[in-house]
Amino acid sequence: MEKKIIRKVTLEQLERITKKVINEMSQDVIKYIEPRNDEQYFSIDMPVNSSDHTLFANVVNQGIDAYLEGFTKSEFGFKKYEDGSHRAVFNFHKDEVDILLRRLEEIWNNKNDEEAYSWMSDIKSQVLGEEDY
Repeated sequence: MEKKIIRKVTLEQLERITKKVINEMSQDVIKYIEPRNDEQYFSIDMPVNSSDHTLFANVVNQGIDAYLEGFTKSEFGFKKYEDGSHRAVFNFHKDEVDILLRRLEEIWNNKNDEEAYSWMSDIKSQVLGEEDY
């Protein structure tokens, strides 16, 4: 049987090692992207763990929906700032705006979610140039 050497470490050393491992892992797991506002994309960014972030995370995490549609051209991730803070970034491809609006409308209709309605109206106004939904 092979002997294993166990080294005693202090709590401070363990915390430092854990932070290093998590940081290295997050570089592989967390996708860092820049907001895009160009001919093909429009971007929405928001604080992580805000109610807006929760709403949009629910919208995009549905995957393929009952209409057999999903976000395949859009990009989702985080932007990291020099001070260490993060913001969620949702770069929606303009070909997929109809999916976004339909899902927001479903949330508004099913839950009477005023935040979903507000975002739906803003997106229609700013991206599609339409007034009040």
